[in-house]
Amino acid sequence: MELTGAGEKLLELATDILSRVDRAEEVMRALFMGRPAYTVACLDTTAHFIIAPFIAETSAPIVDVRTVTPNDVYTALDKNVDLAVSTHAPPRERSVLELVDIPITAQFAQVPDWARNRHALELELLTNQRIVMPGFGSAVEDVVVGASSLLGVSLDLAHITGTGTIAQALAAAGVGAQWSRNPRASGYIRFLCSRWETL
Repeated sequence: MELTGAGEKLLELATDILSRVDRAEEVMRALFMGRPAYTVACLDTTAHFIIAPFIAETSAPIVDVRTVTPNDVYTALDKNVDLAVSTHAPPRERSVLELVDIPITAQFAQVPDWARNRHALELELLTNQRIVMPGFGSAVEDVVVGASSLLGVSLDLAHITGTGTIAQALAAAGVGAQWSRNPRASGYIRFLCSRWETL
């Protein structure tokens, strides 16, 4: 059997309705039992470094985390997700609450002499460094590329990754200096905190 265009649309709508009914049952069951249960959509790095520790430390009523790309965080709210956590501002029709302010940091496999004893780095100091950073719509990419354009600084973007964790691993392997919002990965990356005061 092959569906017509109208049949495919009807199947899509029916699947969406059944999914919403299932989610409504879950919510009502949780409310009846006095225990709310929330599903969160966020980036993989956010799930690992922010949401998971938050759940562990507070026993928050979060029962599932769906990791998505930066561009899909807010659209996940239309697909049975209760909360979306992103490094980007939401569309105007969404409510927003700032959860945390995390500076962008530079991380090196070995901190170069010119960067020692600094608490902040000017972007211009990195023009001769190979840069590894998360991309594909990440806030780190937006800030770094936007700042370099605004300041007229040319950067060697050696490698753009899907997650900050992979960027850390590549920096640890010596591929380049890494820009990230990830906390230091203890044991294999020396860490230099760097707030961009010029931005």
